[in-house]
Amino acid sequence: MSRMEADLQFNAFEPIIARSLFARLSDLTAQCTALAEHCISGITANRDNLRSQVEASIGVVTVLERGLPGAEELGELALSGRLANQRKAASSP
Repeated sequence: MSRMEADLQFNAFEPIIARSLFARLSDLTAQCTALAEHCISGITANRDNLRSQVEASIGVVTVLERGLPGAEELGELALSGRLANQRKAASSP
């Protein structure tokens, strides 16, 4: 008998919890929309700045397999900042 009664229990706070949850979701939706409209739309990348940062970064060496011929020299060039200068000189006509 007690098993049947337990199945029929009703939590009086469930409607309040659901209403609060839906209100917070509505607030979050409005905030995400405002963020997109006022902060995110219109952002463009400064490609020249990004390229120079990547070329001056030691991180370019991490894609090279250890033991690859010239990887150590390339790493030293990137670390010293000379890699970007050599690439610019090589790409200049």
